[in-house]
Amino acid sequence: MELTLDSDIFEELKTNFNMMLNKLLGEMVETNTPEAVLMAKVTVTLDDVVKGGDMVKTPHFQHKVISAMSIKDSVDGTIAVLMYIVKTQRGVFEMRSLYGDLFPEKEIEGAGV
Repeated sequence: MELTLDSDIFEELKTNFNMMLNKLLGEMVETNTPEAVLMAKVTVTLDDVVKGGDMVKTPHFQHKVISAMSIKDSVDGTIAVLMYIVKTQRGVFEMRSLYGDLFPEKEIEGAGV
């Protein structure tokens, strides 16, 4: 048996890869994510085994299929005010209207202001 990625021994790897690919694509569409990574990792180990008096190597294949998707989330905003800042004699900053007193302070009834 020729050992290639198309060999039956890797059938589970291919099935798992296809499953993760479909899952990843679905998540990308659902979250509107433009880019992701799908990786297949195969760890190969060789064990020494005696066969007919000779030492031979037997391979073991362990696989992992990993998907990674970076979802960035942010909220932006701008506060546009028709005001400017002035440093007062006390050394603090105040905001003042560019167009005069648009919102004059009103006396609140019963507040003793």
